[in-house]
Amino acid sequence: MRQTLFNTLSVRILMALFIVQTMACSSGKRLYEKGEYDGAVMKASQRLKQAPNNAKAKNTLRNAYTLALKTHLDAIQQADSFRTENYYDITLSNYTALYNLEQTIKFCPACLKVVKNLYEVDIKLAQTKNDALAFYYKRGSDYLALGGKTNARKALIDFNKVVSIQYNYKDIGTQVNQAKWEASEKIVINHIPMHSKTYSISNEFLEKKILEYCYNNIQANRLVQFLTPEEAKRENILMPDQIIDIYFDDFIVGQTYVKENNQEYKKDSVIMGTTNVNGKEQSVYGSVKASIRSFEKTVVSSGLMNLSISKPSSNSTLLTEKIPGTYTWVCKWGNYNGDSRALSKDLISLCQGKEQMPPMPQDLFIEFTKPIYSQLTSRLNSFYNSYK
Repeated sequence: MRQTLFNTLSVRILMALFIVQTMACSSGKRLYEKGEYDGAVMKASQRLKQAPNNAKAKNTLRNAYTLALKTHLDAIQQADSFRTENYYDITLSNYTALYNLEQTIKFCPACLKVVKNLYEVDIKLAQTKNDALAFYYKRGSDYLALGGKTNARKALIDFNKVVSIQYNYKDIGTQVNQAKWEASEKIVINHIPMHSKTYSISNEFLEKKILEYCYNNIQANRLVQFLTPEEAKRENILMPDQIIDIYFDDFIVGQTYVKENNQEYKKDSVIMGTTNVNGKEQSVYGSVKASIRSFEKTVVSSGLMNLSISKPSSNSTLLTEKIPGTYTWVCKWGNYNGDSRALSKDLISLCQGKEQMPPMPQDLFIEFTKPIYSQLTSRLNSFYNSYK
């Protein structure tokens, strides 16, 4: 029995290995037949690492590498003939692809036996990178010197290409920052005015959170620069591209309601004591009652915030929205008369509670502005999504 089970498992394992090997080999062949020569080289090389004598993988690698090499060199030659604006994009892409193929084959001894004349691309790739760095850096600098947002955005594209090749090339970090600044919309976020005759409430925390969100989540990867009025003044920006005004149309803090409720409770079949019947002790059952006087204090704080984005140069409004927010604080307590056994655990817990003082007005203000903040930042994020 054990021998039969062992033989069955062995057959299954061998079949599984055969299927995996067949799929690995055929997948390289399928890629080759679809004209995906780079992928076919990668798959065949992987197969030969596992099975160095696999004839099908050798054949796929030989044919796929020959055509991959021809495809990339043809693309480079064509780009060199026409010398279009994206010349370095094309040559770098193709030389990098050839470098990846070269490295894949070099680290596969069985592959080196198949590919006898491996194309050495290291020197040409390094030279192309150096030429591309100089070209993109100079063209970006020339664009930046011309001035204007359109040219600054072109400069930023070229500078980012420099960073992708060599992140520490010359003063590229400074150049990227300068190009992004000049390419970006300058947006002033005005302070949120507060007009409350009843409470002395600060909205400093809300302003700070909104600014932090704009800096970290929107400005980080879009062509926008958010500034406070003070920052705009320091930068001598007399007319920003946009102005964001955020203010409360109205808000109420600490509107209090108290609700009182009186209710009777009764519970049957409660053990009242014991009695002796014919020499045996037995429980005596009866009904118990209790009355509860309960209170519920509700403190409601709410407000309606107005979000407006305007464009000073055309005296036009780009966006206006009303954003509501509400927070309700609740306190429940009570007391009872009668037999506590008539009450549930929840009712007993209610009667053990005491009246609590509501949070301070500043805390209530913070709570009802939390949903406003969530909606407002989401709307700003959506509005500036296309500023890339």
